[in-house]
Amino acid sequence: MGNGDGTFQPARTYPVGLAPQCLALGDLNGDGRPDIVAGSAASNVVSVLLNNGDGTFRVGPDQPPALLPFTPDLGDFARRGVLDLAVGEVGTSRVAVRRGNRDGTFGPPTTYPVQLDPWWVTASDLLNNGKVDLLVANGLSGSLSVLLGNGDGTFHPAVTY
Repeated sequence: MGNGDGTFQPARTYPVGLAPQCLALGDLNGDGRPDIVAGSAASNVVSVLLNNGDGTFRVGPDQPPALLPFTPDLGDFARRGVLDLAVGEVGTSRVAVRRGNRDGTFGPPTTYPVQLDPWWVTASDLLNNGKVDLLVANGLSGSLSVLLGNGDGTFHPAVTY
């Protein structure tokens, strides 16, 4: 936490699985404060830290996404005012999407095929149509997959470049 003068308070450490690779921030429980999602392929979990509003976080339940989560991202895929989770499953050819439950947890995964080793997933409205799409960087194949969102939490089949 910053002190407002260019210095910082001592660091706080929270358990998020072995060797976390990437973080995503978003309000998972509707309290107006950004929460943290961390992907840890070495532990095969997505960890959730819920913001207490005072510079501290409480550890939520780990969300096992399936296989080797590397880079999670959040978006309101179903346009319900709740953040959902997308994560690439390294070592596979798929992306797992889980609907948010408004409490820092997520429902079961729906998977979408992409090219081998989806290392990086980014959620964005590419067409500026109010529907969140997924961009996936596929490590071993050296390609980019685009999954256009339907606006109901599902996605069109991937188009790969």
